[in-house]
Amino acid sequence: MKIRKITAAAAFCAAALALASCGQNNAPAATSADTTTTTAAQTTEAEAETSADTEAASEATEDTEAPADDGDITEGYFSPGVYAATKDGVIKSLYYFDDASAGHTENFDGIGGVPFSYEQNFDEVTFHFGGPDDTTKMSVHPDEYLYPVGKFEESGDEYTFSFLGETGDHDVALPETEGVYPFTVPGVYSAMNRGELMNFYIFDDETHGRELYLGGQGSEFTYDISEGKIVFHNESGDVPMTLRVTEYDVPVGEFDGSGAIITFNYVAGADPGKIVLAEAPQSEESEPAHPFQFTDLGWEMENASDTLMNMNAVAGRNNAFMLQLNKNAAKDGFESHFIFLDSQGLIIADHTVKTDSVEDLGIAPAPMLGGFDIVVYPVKLTELIDTYSINLQDVARFYITDDINDPCIEFVTIEQY
Repeated sequence: MKIRKITAAAAFCAAALALASCGQNNAPAATSADTTTTTAAQTTEAEAETSADTEAASEATEDTEAPADDGDITEGYFSPGVYAATKDGVIKSLYYFDDASAGHTENFDGIGGVPFSYEQNFDEVTFHFGGPDDTTKMSVHPDEYLYPVGKFEESGDEYTFSFLGETGDHDVALPETEGVYPFTVPGVYSAMNRGELMNFYIFDDETHGRELYLGGQGSEFTYDISEGKIVFHNESGDVPMTLRVTEYDVPVGEFDGSGAIITFNYVAGADPGKIVLAEAPQSEESEPAHPFQFTDLGWEMENASDTLMNMNAVAGRNNAFMLQLNKNAAKDGFESHFIFLDSQGLIIADHTVKTDSVEDLGIAPAPMLGGFDIVVYPVKLTELIDTYSINLQDVARFYITDDINDPCIEFVTIEQY
């Protein structure tokens, strides 16, 4: 769909010509010669103005005309990035608009999601979940605070969408303006780090809050806030953060310990009173979040083939190996290898991760995993599969090595990232 901006230049030209032809009241009578001379001069001047105005109108039309036809152009409420969809006060799912035509969902319970393609035409979005033959329409309108509200045509379900930020690895600078009580309390905020959604912060009141992760689990904290500073208090100790706000009053914080920068975005429609942290699964049948055992080879995965395939089985999941590194041990850098072996003991892939200093990590701060002196380095399974064309059914053993003489990795978990 092509969008063409209507220009008012032609209307202005017509008005100018009409004014030029009107006589002035109380002007002295003109002689025939004067009239002839004046009329000729006015005609010449009017022609020049008309030519100039016509040329200006043409230029204005050129400037506002739609670009050359290069396919359908759609306009609407959604731009590339991740959105939280809330309903009845609870975050139901995440919508990742990867580009102008495709994306995927992630269920907030952490179980799965669905890829989609889409077209949007201002107040309507047409989704194709799972394939082009599936068509689901959603009408969109802004609420009183201009957040998009989408209503699905068939089910009638209505969701408020909150933009959480652009995705993809990119640097975010800490703004200069100090933040003074920049959070709406009670309220829910997403935490984005370098284009990745880390978790959600729930501010229940002026002193108490909770961290919430995909899947519903999390932890509680207390906090103190002042001009340009917020200090979180949890079971691991005090976690200070320098707090600033952007020109649009979006809070941005830098953890003093790790240097990780977090952008906080308000989640419209999310009610802290209706959000309850899920309990950690106690069943022995549940898959552990850390199916690794520390051996002479390094951090070796148990039941490697089945575990890796389970990690990669659900559409829309961004499962990653989260290396929890001792910040002090890794200050001068670290090197690690992700090694896939087949049943014959032959190496299928050996992926090297190497950094020169802990400052190069800057991925996730300590408080998210309960240790102030811990930094986290994630490696996505899907990226390893794509880079080395790995068939997970062929993998018999998988392990992550560390420098035995100077170990930095304290623990390895599997998380959505």
